[in-house]
Amino acid sequence: APSVPMDCLPAGLRGVLKDVEARFGTVTMVSTTELHTDNHSRGSVRHKLHAGCKAVDFKVKADVRAVTAYLRSRPEVAGINAFRNNGVIHIDYNQARRVAQR
Repeated sequence: APSVPMDCLPAGLRGVLKDVEARFGTVTMVSTTELHTDNHSRGSVRHKLHAGCKAVDFKVKADVRAVTAYLRSRPEVAGINAFRNNGVIHIDYNQARRVAQR
């Protein structure tokens, strides 16, 4: 598994990930600052969010629909995307404005 830095993530995203793990089981980190999937196009908004450590891609073994429904309830999360091809869930940090569509 690739090395995925966590210290650079905003505290709000780190808290969301801890809560997801407590509710849904083990969270496997995929990407923070470096993209380790082909889910995001280079130069896209989501790629830039990752480069700035304001986004994270992760996996859980739980029902993805339940996890994404929970994530939508969290004010710290602006953008959410679940990729069926590889089971990765992307979330990005809710700043003063919406940075990516849910």
